[in-house]
Amino acid sequence: MVLIVDDHIDTAEMFAECLRLIGARSIVTSSVAQAEALLGMLQVDAVVTDYAMPGEDGLSLVRKIRASDGGDALPVVMVSAHDRDGNVAEGARALGADFVAKPVDGHRLIDVVRAALSDEARRRAERATDPAPEPLPVARELIELPPDDWKRDPRREE
Repeated sequence: MVLIVDDHIDTAEMFAECLRLIGARSIVTSSVAQAEALLGMLQVDAVVTDYAMPGEDGLSLVRKIRASDGGDALPVVMVSAHDRDGNVAEGARALGADFVAKPVDGHRLIDVVRAALSDEARRRAERATDPAPEPLPVARELIELPPDDWKRDPRREE
């Protein structure tokens, strides 16, 4: 499932429609606060978020995702029309997110999200096929104690 966060619902729905073409299910929300709530309730495979939104921006959401348990591995794609100087893209990439400039070409969004989902699926498969940890060494000699020795309290001996 892909969480799409954009305060322009028509844009978010267009993103969801694009991702539906590759078989991705999406859920749409319009704010960072709503996204946080959904991330706490749902298993999400990737996040597509706008940068410029009322209240908190997309970079704030990415920071919160990265600070959460397991959030460093969650694929995030930042989209923005407000990146004339390259600072938004640079900030997104510094936080480990991909960046797509608006107006978004649907094929570009599909390619970036598909790659992110593929990378996440590969990481999950690697974790699932990691060899089991080495077994603990087996004790080579047994220490024999007198049968009632475990009851003896050395602090009370005189």
